[in-house]
Amino acid sequence: MKDIKLLKAWYVKTLKLPIVDPLSLADNEDLALDSLDVTFLCNALERDFGCRIETISQMRKAFSSLSGLANFIDETGDGLQKSEQPQAREHRMHNQYTIASVSMTNAAGVAAVFRAIYGNDFPMQYVYHADQIMSEIREGRLAASLALDTSGTPVGYVSAFKCAPNPRLWEGGNLLVVPDHGKDNLAWLLMRHYLQPEHLPDPFSDGTFGEAVCHHYFTQLGCAKAGFSDCALALDQLDASSFKEHRSDSDRVACLLQFLEYSEPQEPLYLPDRYATILRQLLTPLRARHFLPSLAPLPNAGETERKDDYYESAGTWRISISSIGNDWLGFLDGLLHEARQRQVICLQIVLSTSLPYTGEAVELMRQRGFFLGGIFPRWFGSDGILMQQVLGKEPDYDAIKLYTSVAKELLTFIRDDRKSLRASLK
Repeated sequence: MKDIKLLKAWYVKTLKLPIVDPLSLADNEDLALDSLDVTFLCNALERDFGCRIETISQMRKAFSSLSGLANFIDETGDGLQKSEQPQAREHRMHNQYTIASVSMTNAAGVAAVFRAIYGNDFPMQYVYHADQIMSEIREGRLAASLALDTSGTPVGYVSAFKCAPNPRLWEGGNLLVVPDHGKDNLAWLLMRHYLQPEHLPDPFSDGTFGEAVCHHYFTQLGCAKAGFSDCALALDQLDASSFKEHRSDSDRVACLLQFLEYSEPQEPLYLPDRYATILRQLLTPLRARHFLPSLAPLPNAGETERKDDYYESAGTWRISISSIGNDWLGFLDGLLHEARQRQVICLQIVLSTSLPYTGEAVELMRQRGFFLGGIFPRWFGSDGILMQQVLGKEPDYDAIKLYTSVAKELLTFIRDDRKSLRASLK
């Protein structure tokens, strides 16, 4: 490697290290990387230098020190000359692809990308209809972009959309790359594109969240490096057969909710005593909140207010509860009966933390078999507590792949919570 100074600058920028002067890094000091940094650097090395780490011995050599990394790049990659900065490979990628906002002139290309991967089986059917896509965009519920190759053919897609009760909250997702274009790291380019708040049509949003699939690490890794926090884990949320690429080894796929907050929360949070500690831990990386104990009894009048999201093909049903009426147990019993009739596998209830009676509501949910999933930040404007059940089967814990220690600790808590709950209900 002709100039290790450039490598040091690349290393600091890639890992977003809080180092003012990259030249202060020692050439021969052990890098002491964690598993998350190793995986991220492996992807960045292939993207920026054209070299791939395929064996443990290569990994040990490459990440022994910065001088070891420089030698590895010289031996296996393109090398890094003074005339070519680390961004050059990304610039070349931009020359290969154009990222264009979806408009009436190219909206039909969205269906082509989805069909290349899902056929006609993607659960959200509006993606196959240009007029429906444009309606979502005009109504401010969708921000979407296509990746076009040099011939103008759509080869990738990424979007942010609104699905939560809070209209100021965006979900980022549906990042797709047509087969045979994945080797160009187009997925990383699309992910970096959608993670920028300026690409959203609403400059006053409360935040962006993603529900990263947990049968591979790609989305979890990208969001973690972009500053997203791990907040909730939904077990068995998706049907694995819907994935044409990156197929899971299990029948169902869990999803990790990751969140990036843009505004200050306004409402206090009433946390159930049973889960207060874990929920506060999950919220620690986000903006400051005012926590209150949940001591109020459930209402003895009124109606339960809900928003339903039912995905029949996935076997998933999410119910968002913004207030509770006078018959909470009866409501839960009716919900479980209907879920079994619908053959739902993943049943979720998101309960608003603005309600002063979350404690009693959660205890009654546990009596009906619900266990914790985590926190949905700003779901209602206020946060939401995810309670969940997996119906008709055991959760496939062993197939869940998680990157961060926070996510792994959350899975351990959820697993223990479900186990103790089942023991208490026998």
